[in-house]
Parts: sequence; structure tokens; C-alpha cells
Amino acid sequence: MGAYLTRGGIALNIKESPYRASIENYEFMFSSRLYMDSFIRKLPEFEQKLGYYILIKTHGYCDVHLSAAIILYESIEKRGFYIINKTTGKSYESINDFRMKLEVS
Repeated sequence: MGAYLTRGGIALNIKESPYRASIENYEFMFSSRLYMDSFIRKLPEFEQKLGYYILIKTHGYCDVHLSAAIILYESIEKRGFYIINKTTGKSYESINDFRMKLEVS
């Protein structure tokens, strides 16, 4: 079953949306091309800023690629939240569904 889009190209069901972006093994679903393009355009700068912020606060490097993507996704996508782990098939419908572990080496 395909996604139903409005005349303006908005996906009515984010789970079936054709607008997707992959980061590592996660697929981020978007309700519109505008939101997806905004996410892709803003992610590199947001990741750099978050990494720098953590470096200043902790005096150590942290790989923030996935964390930055999740935080930015939540701030951009206003019509829902749906991320799929392509390896396990697990879906996340809220930012609260994520648990991040900090590993210090």
C-alpha cells in the first residue's frame, strides 16, 4: 500500500511516507520533502555544533552523529516521529523511545 499524499505533497501517514533519510543503520521518515531537505541540509552544521559543545563541556571527543540526527529530526519534523532501525526492524515513535549509552575510553 502506497503513501497517500496531499496535493501539496504531505504524507498523511508518516509510516508510509516516501520521504526518507538514512543515517548509519536508521531510517528517518518525513512527512514532506521540505522537512527532509531541511534535515539533510542542516545536519552537518548541527552535528559540528553539538560535538563542539560536548567537547567544551567534557574536555573530550564524542561521536555525536546519530545523537545529533535524532535531536535535529525531532526539532524539524512537526507532523510525527518515526525512525526505523534497519538492522533490527525496531521502530521508534518518540524521542523518549531512545536510550543512549555513553562509553568512555
